[in-house]
Amino acid sequence: MHGKMIFVLLLSAARQRYPHNFSQPVITVIIYSVMAVIIGIILISAQLIGLLIKRNPTPGTSDPLTSVKIGETEYSN
Repeated sequence: MHGKMIFVLLLSAARQRYPHNFSQPVITVIIYSVMAVIIGIILISAQLIGLLIKRNPTPGTSDPLTSVKIGETEYSN
């Protein structure tokens, strides 16, 4: 029983609020800015990976399967 009370007291002591000098709109702008930067980094990374894959195809897959021409048949005499 005393262990639970000590645990609750430790949790309540850890949740102290610290004063800050930012208003609510400023905090909102900071949070959205951080989110935009993270999303931008993810999108740029995906774009760069896509470019690298297009430039360096794996061997054996760079030639498309177009060796057979449609409409042309070979007749042997």
